[in-house]
Amino acid sequence: MKLLVNSVLFVLLTTVTFAQNPGLISYHNFSSQFEIGLFEPVKTSSIVYLDYNRYEEPEIFFVEQTFSNRVYKKGNWSVDARFTYRRYRPFKEEATNEFRPTTVVSFQQSRLKYRIVHGFRFEQRFRETYTNRWRYKLDLNLNESTSKLFPLKWSNEFLYDFNSSRKNYENRFRFQLQQDVFGTGLRVSLEHRSKNLFSENKLQHLLVLRTDYSF
Repeated sequence: MKLLVNSVLFVLLTTVTFAQNPGLISYHNFSSQFEIGLFEPVKTSSIVYLDYNRYEEPEIFFVEQTFSNRVYKKGNWSVDARFTYRRYRPFKEEATNEFRPTTVVSFQQSRLKYRIVHGFRFEQRFRETYTNRWRYKLDLNLNESTSKLFPLKWSNEFLYDFNSSRKNYENRFRFQLQQDVFGTGLRVSLEHRSKNLFSENKLQHLLVLRTDYSF
């Protein structure tokens, strides 16, 4: 029954989004962690981002590698330090690089039937030009016993990107379609973004099919 409801949500969101000429992206994340001495485990994340809109066949728009370490935790609060390297159009002559140090502050509220996480992310983006990006994300995680029909995880994220010459914003809404597919650690999500960051238009609608695999 849950799979049926998730499928209906997928169709409804897809129909609404495609009625407004969206872009289509797939986002594939592979994550793991390792330990260094007495420090908290270092988490790694490798991402491949495919763009289906510009060419006859999908283009690898960027590849990304992130390292993250928890530097503070007390009660429900935690602080993580991250560093991301991203290469845009990695197999093209016009390939460019981005370096992104990030601070993530999280606050968690746990109840018997659900868990809510507030995430504040402060990014410094070094590309051809420098920009700041501030992000606020609200995660709602439901227990299996609570959510027998609907997805177990919902999230909404607001992004504000700015520097001395421009300002931009975006909203991202995502729900998890399937968790731990066939016991493999694979999670499948669908995300709607209110702006296509790769377009010059002020407002676009971008549909993202996302997979996350932990090992």
